[in-house]
Order: sequence, then structure tokens, then C-alpha cells
Amino acid sequence: MPSRLIRWLVPLWLSLLLAATWSAPRRPSAETPPSIQYVQPSAAATEPSAAGAGPLALVAAAFADTPPPLAREQELAGSVVPAAQEAIGFAWQLNAWATNHRITELSPSPEPGTPSALTLPQWSFVQLTGEERNGQLFVRYAGDGRALPPRKGWIAAADLQPTEPALEAELPWGYPATTQVDALRIHVPYRTQLDGSPWEGANCGPTTLGMGLEALGIEVSSAQLRREVLDAQGLWGNDVGVYMEALARVGAGHGARVLDLFQGRALKRWSLDDIRAHLHAGQPVILQVRFRALPGHQGAPYYGDHFIIVTGLVGDDFLYNDPIDSDGLGYDRLMTPAELQRAMNANDRKYAYAGFALAGP
Repeated sequence: MPSRLIRWLVPLWLSLLLAATWSAPRRPSAETPPSIQYVQPSAAATEPSAAGAGPLALVAAAFADTPPPLAREQELAGSVVPAAQEAIGFAWQLNAWATNHRITELSPSPEPGTPSALTLPQWSFVQLTGEERNGQLFVRYAGDGRALPPRKGWIAAADLQPTEPALEAELPWGYPATTQVDALRIHVPYRTQLDGSPWEGANCGPTTLGMGLEALGIEVSSAQLRREVLDAQGLWGNDVGVYMEALARVGAGHGARVLDLFQGRALKRWSLDDIRAHLHAGQPVILQVRFRALPGHQGAPYYGDHFIIVTGLVGDDFLYNDPIDSDGLGYDRLMTPAELQRAMNANDRKYAYAGFALAGP
């Protein structure tokens, strides 16, 4: 009898042990209680000890088992809290990831009363920089491609709990460069052409135009724009692509100013400096490019042309939105000047280096 009881109890004990030590899910449910609570320590507790006590001790303890983060970014905005960081060692990693267990505010300053810069929905992912002031943690936020832009700012530590590092596919290609203060980024809400419609494989032009118009505050569905563009060019069908001139005509018909499509009576041949000038003026640029010349598309079976919208600059590199997002997030992608120069050399020779900028009325 005792041996049978032992054989029954041992598996039960192991099951309970595993259940107690099993890690939390990546995206916890709304009922998951927060695992970080920031408590203002007493004066005696603020001096770090060998055990790692200090202003960040409670938060740091929650991050002790967080997996290694992404590659370390060299530049940090502002000063780090050196004493607290040394005391807790690896537990308070630069670039560790966290998520907010409730709706929270991202503020430009940790000082009380600072107006919010962004309101982050519950379970947004943020990356820590290692800075703490007044119970606030300085973080990077990658943006959502639509309403919320990438930003650095301060979040209440009490609103955060640790999570696994973000997967590469969950981050825009331009992150974290898009959070730098010197990055030039025009807010162009993202749309995908892969929306399940019968024409999704041939709708890069209307989808890209829709992004550009929405950046100007003009909201028209991709389906409606497709109908108008096909009518403008006199060609119809689910597999029919679109001409740049028809695209521009429809954009102008919705109140946008279409800039530099032509030079004289011919299509303008755009240079990289032309693109930079319009971006600095706050005007996104729609380009016809060779699909396989774009980063990430080199091995694609499609050899034709494609439309993208260029949205900003990070140093010498160009930010753009690609309506094809089957290989990762389509917004805030980044390519070098050489890559963009190659891509602009379109397969259809008439449209090599062709494009147009969009501006408000």
C-alpha cells in the first residue's frame, strides 16, 4: 500500500511543481495580474546593497529571468541611474522588453504633471533603456503603423510587467532608428494590399495612394480607389495593374496636390535629392519600383513593378511603407540610398525613376 501511494503522489507532486514554475504566456489575458509594482522606498532603502536593494529593486527582481534582449543600442537619451544599475547587475538589462498590463500614458518627461505624448493600449510592447526617475521608466515604443508613431518616453513602472524580447517579425525594419530624435518621419497610416479581396495581388497602386491620401486627412477605401483608378485608365479586371498617371489623376480628384509627376510633357526622372527635398517639406513620395530590387523581395517569383510610398529619412537611409507585408511588417521599412536607386530603375522603362509627391490642398 505505501509503495502504491508513493507511485501516485510523486507524479502529482511533479505536476504541481511544474505548474508553479511555468512561465507566463507571451500575451497575457486581461485577467493576468501585474507582476511589477513600483513602491517608493524609504531613505534607508535607496542606498544599494550587496543584495541589490535600491529604487529599482522591486522592478528589477521581476526582470531577473527575462531572456537576453536585442542587440544593444549605443546611444541613450539622457543619463542612466548608475548606482542602482550597478547594484542590480544583469537583472536591469538595457533593451529588456516589457508590456503594460493596463492602458497607460507615454510622457516626454518624468516630472509630475507632464502632459502625455501618447496613450498606449493595454499589452503594448516597449523596450527599456535602463533609466528611472520619479517612479517612471524611460522606454522606446515602435509604433503601431496607424495611429501611434514610434516614440521614446516615460511610463509609470507600476504599469509594466516583463515579457520576452519582441520577435524580429513583430518589429518594423526601421526600429529602433525611428525613435531617434533626429529621424524624419511623415505620419503615413499603413494599409496592406493583402486584404483578402479578389484583386489583392494587383492592388499595390490604389493601396499606396490610399496611404498617401490618409496622411493628408483624406480617407478613401482601397477598394473605392481601385474602382476609380481602373475607370480613369479604361482597363478593368481583378488582375489588372494600374498606371501612374491614372493613380495621380484620382489622387488629385480627391483634393490632393500631385507634385512633380511631369517635367515638361514627359514623366519626371526623380533623383534621390528630389525625394529628400519633398520629404523635408513634409510630402510623402509615391514611386514605381522594381519589386525584386526591394529589400527582402530579391527571391520573389514576381518580376514586375510595384508601388511604394517613401515616408521619411533616418540619416542617409529612406523610410517607406510597402503594401506587401507577407514578409514582415510593411510600415517603417528602411533601405539605403543605393538600394532605392536600384529599385527606382523600373522594369517598365517608361516609368524608370518616375514618381510623384502628395501635398495638402
